[in-house]
Amino acid sequence: MQKHVGLILFLPRYASGRLILSYCDCSLFIEISVMNVRDELQTKLSRFEELEQLMGQPEVMADSSKMTAAAREHGSLARLANKFRSYKKMSDDLQGLIEMS
Repeated sequence: MQKHVGLILFLPRYASGRLILSYCDCSLFIEISVMNVRDELQTKLSRFEELEQLMGQPEVMADSSKMTAAAREHGSLARLANKFRSYKKMSDDLQGLIEMS
């Protein structure tokens, strides 16, 4: 008889700011959760890079309210984006090493 392993986890819900309590099959749930987190982080990184390009445009530089709003959002995403970039680089490097071995 196969033993079913379950786990209770608290996971943040980024959109609502609330926590949920879940009971699930561990391997499936963790895989889905990691994919969701990576997708969320990639979305935030894409927005961060979009803001970098936006702030370099002359029409945005000329409008102080647009520049302020873009700079504020860019600043709020900077720490997360830089950490995710580092994670992606390490992950890619690790994958390269695995393929070489």
